[in-house]
Amino acid sequence: MGLTGDERAVLDEIDDDAILADVATLVAIPSVDGTDGEHEAQAWCAARLGELGLEVDHWPIDVGELAADRQFPGMEV
Repeated sequence: MGLTGDERAVLDEIDDDAILADVATLVAIPSVDGTDGEHEAQAWCAARLGELGLEVDHWPIDVGELAADRQFPGMEV
């Protein structure tokens, strides 16, 4: 079964080189749970998605406050 015209049009718009460049940039950020690098990676993703015309919501999360909650399940690093 072949692609529909709409499916082909969408696939034709994909820029493989741009996707690879974005992935390379993102994985180069040393982002480990609970570190500044994790925040940096999230900020980069939000900025990049904004450049692509998407609306991104931001809200601060106090990891220390979360970790102090007795019901906090913990973090995997």
